Amino acid sequence: MRGGRVGVLDSGWAEASPEVAAAGEAALVALEAEGAVRVPIHIPLAGLAHPIGVMNIATETMGALTDDLLNHAAQMGDDLRLLLNIFERVTARDYLIATRTRAGLRRQVAAAIAGVDLLALPTTLTTAPAYPLSETGRAVSDDTATRNMCRFSFLANTTGLPA
Repeated sequence: MRGGRVGVLDSGWAEASPEVAAAGEAALVALEAEGAVRVPIHIPLAGLAHPIGVMNIATETMGALTDDLLNHAAQMGDDLRLLLNIFERVTARDYLIATRTRAGLRRQVAAAIAGVDLLALPTTLTTAPAYPLSETGRAVSDDTATRNMCRFSFLANTTGLPA
């Protein structure tokens, strides 16, 4: 890592839980001990990566499963039916706004990482949550936990970068 430049999006680490932030900081310190240089970077649209990602997933999922929802909804799990019913409400306007914002995010990420060798971000906002089953043995939908687990990976996913 000697001379390697590690881009650090400070807002990402500031949002992470103390456990996640501490583990990330330890990794960054280890990289610096090997000669890496920490480079602060700023991506103004980074906070919108998650909603952009959800819009993409919503439209792709509905495109792939519309017929299945109509013909086999009773055989789907509650969580999937809930998601598909929510995804049905995404409008063309919502999708176009997300697509345009995604293009801007891609430009900002490309500019931010042009001077670094890698971007160091948390993978998730928090450590893995408990995932209790309801009394019927079915999984309970937990939107907050799902958002927390996907919070940072969507930045890479929506910009076409490996994570």
